[in-house]
Amino acid sequence: FRGTMLGGTAQTFKGGQKVVISTSNGGATALTISNSKVAAKDLGPVGQPGETKRELEFTRDTSF
Repeated sequence: FRGTMLGGTAQTFKGGQKVVISTSNGGATALTISNSKVAAKDLGPVGQPGETKRELEFTRDTSF
C-alpha cells in the first residue's frame, strides 16, 4: 500500500518478510503488531503529534 489514510481509519497490512511504515504525524499513527514473536502487541502512537517518522521496519522476528 502506498497512499494517504484518512483520520479515524484502520488498515491491516501483511508482509512476507517485513512491513515498512512512514508517517508525517507519528502522534496520529498507532500500531498493533502480530508476528512470530508477539500477537496483537499494541505499540500505541509511533511518535509525537506532527512528528515525521520514516522507514519504521517491522519483520516477522521483531521483538518488543
